[in-house]
Amino acid sequence: ASAEPGIQTDQPFAAARDALVRRFERDYLTALLREADGRVGEVARRAGLNPRSVYTMMRAHRLRKETFKSTRNRPATRLPG
Repeated sequence: ASAEPGIQTDQPFAAARDALVRRFERDYLTALLREADGRVGEVARRAGLNPRSVYTMMRAHRLRKETFKSTRNRPATRLPG
């Protein structure tokens, strides 16, 4: 019998569950950070977490808010010349 997609049956239950939770956390944070243009306070509000918890999770997944900031809200930079 084949396992459901994303379910690792070749590992003990706890290891498979932990891997699944880590993947979910990373995907969830990535989506929220993208939607919120990297604004951690907004991510925290939408997720129902405090910002410190969001930063802790971001660190664990090596995510940086700067990666998710869009350029559409930044002032245009002028090139010299």
